[in-house]
Order: sequence, then C-alpha cells, then structure tokens
Amino acid sequence: MQMQVDIFDRYGRLVYKSTDFNKPWNGRSSNGNKPMPSGTYYRIVKGKDLLGVSLVQEGSVTLLR
Repeated sequence: MQMQVDIFDRYGRLVYKSTDFNKPWNGRSSNGNKPMPSGTYYRIVKGKDLLGVSLVQEGSVTLLR
C-alpha cells in the first residue's frame, strides 16, 4: 500500500512531505530540517488500499513545544 503524508502550516505552505511510514513527522520541516514553531498544522494522508480504492484523510495536528 503506497501512502503519502503532507503537512501544511496555517498559511497553506507545505512544510513536510513523506511516503515513508517508518519515519513519522517529528515537528521539523522536510526542507532544511528546521524545528517548526508551536501551532496547528493541517495534514492530508493519501493512498490506495489493497483493492486500488483511493483513500484520503484530512485533519489537524497541534504541535506543542
């Protein structure tokens, strides 16, 4: 099953993107690996199940430091 996780800041900028589920988001950006500030981030998880049906899950993540 191929999955992709995208995390956006409050301005809609992509701050993290991954297809590796063995490496969860640690509150750092994908580019530059900078720690992100506390706040609410929005996530979109996309993929396909074993039958090829597309799956999309959206929600928010609150990062506290």
